[in-house]
Amino acid sequence: LEEYIKNPHLMPKSIRFTEAELETIERAMDDYMCYHDDDTPASDLIGGLPVAERVNDIMFKITEAYANL
Repeated sequence: LEEYIKNPHLMPKSIRFTEAELETIERAMDDYMCYHDDDTPASDLIGGLPVAERVNDIMFKITEAYANL
């Protein structure tokens, strides 16, 4: 995973998740949203992005994946 983070161009273009896996990720994102804190300094954030922004980006991709099932 660390290699993909350092080199995002290596990330697979398409990962095929089952509907159950997508639902699991979706529910985990709902839980993860509880960690959002507007006062967290950017230096403490993964990729410098707030939790809410990352969750929203992931949920958008999951929504697109559902549309393509």
